[in-house]
Amino acid sequence: MSTILDTVVGYEDKIIEFVKSAKTPVVSYVVKGLALVEDRLPEVTYPTALPTPIEIVETQAAFVKKFIDANSAIVTGVLVTLAPVAGYSVKKVVRAPRATKAA
Repeated sequence: MSTILDTVVGYEDKIIEFVKSAKTPVVSYVVKGLALVEDRLPEVTYPTALPTPIEIVETQAAFVKKFIDANSAIVTGVLVTLAPVAGYSVKKVVRAPRATKAA
């Protein structure tokens, strides 16, 4: 990778680490908020016919990952094809590492 791209990827990694590190404090504040209002909330039952919010997030995140991979494959194919006339080499196609499932 070029030096500028190394710098960009470094900043992207820092952003991802920041977002990951936010999980514990965010969940902690939600727990505290729930403790303050829990006894004041009416009992709620979630409709069994609907997917849970967790299922929705998981399936949509999986879709977005597949969608990005599919689009990346198209764009990479086009860029590899254009390389000879665009003046850059295609010695090595760099693939982004696959995302791991967050805890």
